[in-house]
Amino acid sequence: MVRGRLKRKILGITDHRPQGTMNETSMKLAERLVPSTYLKQAADSRVIREKLIRMLVEQRKCPQDGWDDDTIELMVKDLALMDSNKFLHNSGVGEREARIFSELVSRRHYGLCHGIGRSGDIAEVQPKAAGSSLLNKLTNAMTLDIIRTLGVRKAAACLVVPLATGMSMVLCLLTLRQQRPSAKYVIWQRIDQKSCFKSIITAGLVPVVVENILEGDELRTNVAEIKRQIDVLGPDAVVAVMTTTSCFAPRGIDKLEQVAALCAEFKVPHLVNNAYGLQSYKCLHHIESAASLWRIDAFVQSTDKNFMVPVGGAIIVGFNAKFIEEVGQMYPGRASNSPIVDLFITLLSMGVKGYKQLLRERKMLKEMLAEQMSSVAEKHGLRVLTTKNNPISIAMTVPSHGTSSLTELGSMMFLRGISGARVINTKAVKTIAGVKFTGWGSHCESYPHHYLTAAASIGMTNKDLKLFITRLDNCLKTFRAAESLPSPQTIGAAESLPSPQSVGAAESLPSPQTVGAAESLPSPQTVGAAESLPSPQTVGAAESVPSPQTVGAAESLPSPQTVGAAESLPSPPKVEDCGHRSEDTGDDMEVMSYDDDDDYDDNIM
Repeated sequence: MVRGRLKRKILGITDHRPQGTMNETSMKLAERLVPSTYLKQAADSRVIREKLIRMLVEQRKCPQDGWDDDTIELMVKDLALMDSNKFLHNSGVGEREARIFSELVSRRHYGLCHGIGRSGDIAEVQPKAAGSSLLNKLTNAMTLDIIRTLGVRKAAACLVVPLATGMSMVLCLLTLRQQRPSAKYVIWQRIDQKSCFKSIITAGLVPVVVENILEGDELRTNVAEIKRQIDVLGPDAVVAVMTTTSCFAPRGIDKLEQVAALCAEFKVPHLVNNAYGLQSYKCLHHIESAASLWRIDAFVQSTDKNFMVPVGGAIIVGFNAKFIEEVGQMYPGRASNSPIVDLFITLLSMGVKGYKQLLRERKMLKEMLAEQMSSVAEKHGLRVLTTKNNPISIAMTVPSHGTSSLTELGSMMFLRGISGARVINTKAVKTIAGVKFTGWGSHCESYPHHYLTAAASIGMTNKDLKLFITRLDNCLKTFRAAESLPSPQTIGAAESLPSPQSVGAAESLPSPQTVGAAESLPSPQTVGAAESLPSPQTVGAAESVPSPQTVGAAESLPSPQTVGAAESLPSPPKVEDCGHRSEDTGDDMEVMSYDDDDDYDDNIM
């Protein structure tokens, strides 16, 4: 009976009297203490808030305009009152009654302590937790609404889970394997991010790594090799093909449409790692296009990277509601609702308009970041890599004498307050879950440049950008000075090599015959004879001081033409070193392709 009244209350099914603790009778009694006109104003204000709540429950869509904190808190507290642990005079005798020892912990969770789901389904309603269950349903509905609004209109269902992206991928792979019990392989287009690769191992499956193709500076999908692997392994032996949208440059968005066409042709599932791609219209466009024309079973993204909430949640979205339901049923036991509550509150606070504004600001800052990184790179004789198919991340080359100096540069950047930027040693070797990767971090066995990456992600500000550029410039200056690397314009002067005329005075070296006997320095009058200083013509032989013509060889200082070799930087390899060229990658397929967001996000925004 209590639950029924509370349910009607949250649904807004009332006789228009003020809600919450002040019902009609209480308001009448209050008129004895406060003038009725004042009480009416207060009641009207509350009615407006309750109307917002009623519209959310009725429409199950993210509000266009964000709510104020008081309205959000009013709703969350009302939902908490619907859970059994908040019932007055309740007598719980089960093993799980949401008893919380610390009041601080209880307040942190607004009293929503039962979690979500039941033992056999994370999306199932809990009898003891009507409020938590309703909050979970509304969060899934609002999230699906905002994803459709951003352009993935054919998305059929979504599930917000209290798992980060990697474990959410595991959940999807296990669901697909249950549907394909004889399959054990996952064809994985290489992306050097550990959680993505380890999700395959954790699911008990066998990864088949497909190397990327180098197209200019950018690493792209090897569609021909994916097709070859499907042929070799057999479609029935493949659990899924796993592709990626959001990634560190110089890797670009995978060619989703072409891979989706293969998956549709061979009837192989297609799983997309869209970790932080919700903030990019370009990533979402390719997902929508590939799913509409061919096949994507699910795409997975992080809640923290896309909606600025604490780490711990992910969103699994599919184009078949039945499949997403099966993913929810694969989760064993109940789950924490903390990431779901965080997302629920954030979506209500942002609203659709607020989120779209953040995306517009992110895109603008990405363009500014690219321009200013190019300026810094040019100043230091470096360059920004051309990666037009990466809408979030930017990469620029770095100077280096080897692995140790790259590590030092990365440490220097971190210690100087640059977080998130990564210095990549393209020769690094790493073993992950028993598999050895050459060039780990660069998405390729032999990328021709060491580089650093930076990302313009949602929530970044102009202040962040300016501070990063200033600190990056200073780090490169310090790094060059520490490494004694000359700038291209001042190679001769920067090394401070002595002129032939001043070698005698600068070196002040005694002759070998007088070192033992005359331990003191000679008088100025006998410098020439006593010191046996060589003439300018014999400086190179007697003192091992190089002539200007032999500076490069004798001092091991690189000439401008040989900086790459002297610094032990690899010369640009042939394209074949990073994979195979894409003559047979399905270019004859009719697919939509965009170089930037402008062609298709204006109508959405």
